[in-house]
Amino acid sequence: MNVVMSMTNNKWIGWALLLVLIVSATVNAAPFAKKIQFTQPDGTAIELWGAGDEFSAVFETLDGYTVVFEPSIKTYFYARLSDDRSVLESTGLRVGAGDPATLGIEKHLRISAEARKAQVKARLEKMRRESGESNRWNELKALRHAEEQARTNHATGVESSTNPVVVP
Repeated sequence: MNVVMSMTNNKWIGWALLLVLIVSATVNAAPFAKKIQFTQPDGTAIELWGAGDEFSAVFETLDGYTVVFEPSIKTYFYARLSDDRSVLESTGLRVGAGDPATLGIEKHLRISAEARKAQVKARLEKMRRESGESNRWNELKALRHAEEQARTNHATGVESSTNPVVVP
């Protein structure tokens, strides 16, 4: 049975849905900080320290050299910063296959705060697109707009040609 809800109840439902969306976006990030064991394709066993979440993470050797993973060949390489500090790039030296000190790279490399923020934003938007969250958010905004229009029409005495908000 359908029940026509009052605008006041709809307002609270809208705010509750908005809160759930905000909390779910925050809760979705799964922070971690732990040692990770990995075997390079040539059989070399390495141990890394990883910290972050699914939107931004950094991995280092236990002696502090930052590393990057090349998914196409499933290999970790020692990293260097791009000139603009926006990307960690591979040095071409596989972790466990040589001494990173000979490359003259610094330990504990990090991309700039601006680059990290852009990376997190891009990954969050991708996750939302893939999960359909954007569609749900647009539907919620459309519902709120219809509620506001109905409230305005009611206050001004204008009849609306749209149907009332109905919740099954």
